[in-house]
Amino acid sequence: MPEQTILVTGATGTMGGAVARQLAGTGTRVRALVRDPDTATLPEGVTTVQGDLSKPGGLEPALVGVDAVFLMWPFLRSAGAGDVLDVIARHARRVVYLSAKGARPDVVDDDNPILRFHGELETAVERSGLEWVMLRPASFASNTLGWGPQFRTGVVRAPFASQPRAMVHEADVAAVAVRALLDDDLVGTRPVLTGPESLTTAEQVSVIAEQLGVAVRYEEIATEVAASNARAAGIPDDLVNALFSTDREFEPQDTTSDVEAITGRRSRSLRDWARDHAEVFVG
Repeated sequence: MPEQTILVTGATGTMGGAVARQLAGTGTRVRALVRDPDTATLPEGVTTVQGDLSKPGGLEPALVGVDAVFLMWPFLRSAGAGDVLDVIARHARRVVYLSAKGARPDVVDDDNPILRFHGELETAVERSGLEWVMLRPASFASNTLGWGPQFRTGVVRAPFASQPRAMVHEADVAAVAVRALLDDDLVGTRPVLTGPESLTTAEQVSVIAEQLGVAVRYEEIATEVAASNARAAGIPDDLVNALFSTDREFEPQDTTSDVEAITGRRSRSLRDWARDHAEVFVG
C-alpha cells in the first residue's frame, strides 16, 4: 500500500498524542490539527497544521492530501459535527472516531450526556459517506492523572468508591487506532477496548500505590464535593455535570478481548499504566 497521510485531532493530549506517536513510528506521514502550531508540543516526526473543529470552514488546507482522520470530538454536543464531516469527506476516505464504551446511536434520550453525544457523533459519522471505524474504549487509565498531587500527600479523595471501571491504557487504544487508520480489516466495526480487569475507584488507588511502592489511602467524597472541586479547577459546568451527575446509576464496565484480538497482544493492566506514568505520582 502506498504511504498514507493521516490527520490526527487531539494530538497535543494524552490519547491523540499516543496515536500520533505510534503512527509516526510506522513511517506514516502524520499531521496534527492544532489551534496554534507555534505553541504545540508534539511527538517527533509529526507535522502541525492549523485548524479548529469549531470552525469547519477553515479545515480545508489541513485536509488536502489526507487519506484518513483520527477524530476526537472536543465538545459535549454534536452541533457542527455534520459540517466537519462534510469537509473531511471532500478529501479523506476514512474516519476513525474515538467514541466510548456504552455509546448507543439508536437512543436519542440517553440520560448520560457523554454517551448521548457519542451516540449522536457515531450516527453522523455513519451518514457521512466515509469509511468508518468507531473505537469504543472503556474509562481511560489516564483519568487518574489528576490524582498525582494527592498521591504525594498520601491521601486520594475522590467519589464513586465502588464503581467498577475496566481501565484501558491509551497505548492499547492507539495501537488499535493505528490498525484502523492504515488497514482495511476493521472498517465498519465498533471494537470495545478495555483493560484486562475491572477495578473500583478504591481498588485503582490501591493498585497504583502498590505498583509504585508508596503508602496512600483512599477517602470517598460526595459527588457534590467533587463537582465543586472540579469547578474551582476551571472545568466547564457542562462537563462537571456530566462527570458528577447524582441522578443516575453507573453500569459496571465488563472487560473484552478486542485489544488482544486486533493487536495480537494482551491489553495492558493498570499496573502497567502506573509504571509507565510513575513520574506523575512520585516525581
